Amino acid sequence: MSRRLRDAIAIATLAFAARASAHTIGLSRGTFTERPDGTIHAECSFALRDLDRAFDKDGHLAVEVRTDEAACEPGVPSVKPDDDGMAVEQDFACERATRSIEVIEYYGTEDVATIATDEGLHQELLSQAHRSISVTLRRAPRGRPPSKWRTAGIAIACAGFGLALIALVIRSILRRKA
Repeated sequence: MSRRLRDAIAIATLAFAARASAHTIGLSRGTFTERPDGTIHAECSFALRDLDRAFDKDGHLAVEVRTDEAACEPGVPSVKPDDDGMAVEQDFACERATRSIEVIEYYGTEDVATIATDEGLHQELLSQAHRSISVTLRRAPRGRPPSKWRTAGIAIACAGFGLALIALVIRSILRRKA
């Protein structure tokens, strides 16, 4: 059986099993859901034997989350028991993505990873040899705030127009009196 076919069968089986139970016994999974403010909410489950690799030296999930190639700041994880393992939730502070969302997992277990966005779900089977999942987005770029020089230029132009208008009104009044 080819690796691709095996991976496709595993993903289909796990997608069904994930709905029935939070944790498929013996296999880790991670769901990374984009929220409207850009925050990425991670929900991961690990078999007990994999817990020693699930966290980095700072106590965060051993993952890197990026939006538009910029690293997101990990929040404080919460942990609770889940079947034969542990469920971990953690938020990542990110700018709202316009081009891409990428998750790189460093814990090195076989894992079904899912990225959920408004546009849909993207799911892959990750392993030691294939650690990352990414989704390409086609959203309008975030609007840039006008520069302070542009804002200052507009203010000066408006003030100049106002002064010219006042001068015309005064000139018109003086001509009437003359």
